[in-house]
Amino acid sequence: MQTSIRIQDIRTLFRAREIVSRLAVEGLDSAIEAARLELVAMKGRRQYLQEILPTTVAHAVPNATETFVVECKGRRRFHLQGGTMPLLWRLRQLELRHGTQAVKIIHRNGCGQREYWL
Repeated sequence: MQTSIRIQDIRTLFRAREIVSRLAVEGLDSAIEAARLELVAMKGRRQYLQEILPTTVAHAVPNATETFVVECKGRRRFHLQGGTMPLLWRLRQLELRHGTQAVKIIHRNGCGQREYWL
């Protein structure tokens, strides 16, 4: 089955090309990294995470039916489930304790899973 492309998708790609060009880097991955570094320097890591994650995910508390896998640089993975602290707090705590940086959150619930790139 082929995914249909929408006008919104091509507009997003045009905007991405514009941003890559403005950042004067080669490729989308380099542009993402440059933009991320600039935003973290400007806002701080906690504020960046709070804004990049959907509010419902940032403030979710991992439990038996709603779990999170945190993928960090170097492909390290941490599974978060149970506890009383919201994901955002647990995420920062994990980054500081292990001296690493999360790059992706995988949110699993009873209906499936979603990925959020950081």
